[in-house]
Amino acid sequence: MSTEEMDAIGAAERALCGALRGLETAVAGMLKQTTPPTPLPRPRHFAIAPGLEWPVRDQQLLASDNHFSGYYLLGRGDTPPLSLHEARNAAQAVVKACNGRPRRLLRALRRIQAATAWCHARAAGRRRAAQEILRQQAGATEVLRDEAALRALEEI
Repeated sequence: MSTEEMDAIGAAERALCGALRGLETAVAGMLKQTTPPTPLPRPRHFAIAPGLEWPVRDQQLLASDNHFSGYYLLGRGDTPPLSLHEARNAAQAVVKACNGRPRRLLRALRRIQAATAWCHARAAGRRRAAQEILRQQAGATEVLRDEAALRALEEI
């Protein structure tokens, strides 16, 4: 490999590392508890690179942890999943899965960015759902207050 190719792979690895850190932040925002509680979104799986997907489809892992730790993992079928917390190792795995080919690396980067955008959209949807629940509860609370006032007047 030439020096130019090595520099390009290093730049791609840095870009992937940053994108994976952004994905980790987006996942944390998506999984943050809302008040009132709203359900977590159904997972959407993204094929990041040949043989690598996010989140991991390891049923045993997901069944053992009800906090959806699978959202924090990037994996493939034949190796243990990689943690997004270790973004550098995950970025190196993506580079390896893409064989250092620039076009595949760019595709992987775009897919990570799409997964990040998906997480941001789900987080916004959960916030909107919580606001809607509060809006509906406000109407019910007002009716209950009115009923209590009527009961108080009847007792007088």
